[in-house]
Amino acid sequence: RYLLHGNPHAEPNCKLWVPAETSGVWSKIWKQCISKQNLAWTVIPGQLSRELVHKHKHILNIHEIEPANVLEELGKTILELDFSNIVHNQTEAEEILAHIDDKNLWCKLPLHTTSKNNRVSITDLCILDGGIALPEDLEQGIIHIRHANSQQVKNNQSQWIEKLDDAKAIKIALQKKDPILSAQFIIQSLEHLNDEMDDELNDLLKEVNWLSVNGNAVSPQQIINLESPLFPETHKLCLHDVDCYLVCQLDDDYQKHLKILSPLFITS
Repeated sequence: RYLLHGNPHAEPNCKLWVPAETSGVWSKIWKQCISKQNLAWTVIPGQLSRELVHKHKHILNIHEIEPANVLEELGKTILELDFSNIVHNQTEAEEILAHIDDKNLWCKLPLHTTSKNNRVSITDLCILDGGIALPEDLEQGIIHIRHANSQQVKNNQSQWIEKLDDAKAIKIALQKKDPILSAQFIIQSLEHLNDEMDDELNDLLKEVNWLSVNGNAVSPQQIINLESPLFPETHKLCLHDVDCYLVCQLDDDYQKHLKILSPLFITS
């Protein structure tokens, strides 16, 4: 160690490193990491490492630069690296992602290739490429993630990145500034759901103002749809409460879709 670093005060038992046969991108990760800590000397030169047998490596605390060792050493500090100087193609990006088992860490790594060939972290705005198409006005801000080539990364993508199906499309529309502008698209997408709706989507559909009465945005939970014997009472309520409306007050565009919309209204 002294001959390697020339510093008699250096930690005598710190780990030394040798490249593995499959180091590749992991060597670049490790090189950037140790350069920040002035530990470049801890990497054994290739000519010297070839002279070392397994017994030497164990006694001298020498480890190979391979995925498991690097990830164990770095932990979540891997997020602090500048990957723009490390990863230069999708193959290298997927080589790293394929060895990450932690969902949060996997998503935070800026190594996911978009349909525009950029590399990003996974956020709520990211969707897995494919599935249904969004109207142009809903595409703004959405990031399409390209399907990976690596089978391991593909498996993680299918579990950890939302795919653009009808439910996801409705959520995107409801979260826009003026969801009322996407009302017809939301209704069309609801027709394709076949009653398969999670609680989050159901609550959004009821609470967001995406329907209209006299051109004003209202939410389905403001629409009363009670049986005909109770109509006089509901009519009186709507006259005194400006936040409640009868089904018949919905604008004409919605009247032909009441079969789809009715489950979202107040019925008791």
